[in-house]
Amino acid sequence: MLRIGYHIRLRWLFRFFRLFLNFVTIKKGTVLETQKFGELAGSISPDGEAEVKIKLESVSTGIDIRDVRMRFVLFDIDQFPDATITAKIDPEAISSVFDEARMTYDLPVTLTIRGISKDLSIPVIISKLGDDLVSVASAAPVMVSTADFGMEDGLKQLSEAVGNIPITPSSPVTFELAFVPAN
Repeated sequence: MLRIGYHIRLRWLFRFFRLFLNFVTIKKGTVLETQKFGELAGSISPDGEAEVKIKLESVSTGIDIRDVRMRFVLFDIDQFPDATITAKIDPEAISSVFDEARMTYDLPVTLTIRGISKDLSIPVIISKLGDDLVSVASAAPVMVSTADFGMEDGLKQLSEAVGNIPITPSSPVTFELAFVPAN
């Protein structure tokens, strides 16, 4: 029991070797393309306050011109450089991961993109990967819609830039974030 108390009272930070946030776009109704963000920062405080900052400039689609268009047309990084995920995690509710090694948890979060916030409930898998390494991963893709964050015009402009190819306005998002205790 002392060990559990020790772990839940720590401040946790990202461990970058096990870190990803991917999303899939669909164009022409059937063409799936996986994108990712390369720069994320985050922590979980001892009282369970969690924050993840996603540097929108770090979007990577594998095509440079598409990256540039997404940064400036869709995300408007000059005005909104980051997306933010905040959550309040009940440390006692997840303390069992230190005994059981793995658990599922419905995590209520607030996602903010372009200054617009939306509350979501995300099913996650929390895994103990070692005495000082905890992973939080999506248990299923999370659907994020451009309409929820005022990005409809940007999506339309992206479509027009590529010959009016239809782009689905919602994307499934998956992630894994690994945390280690802060020193």
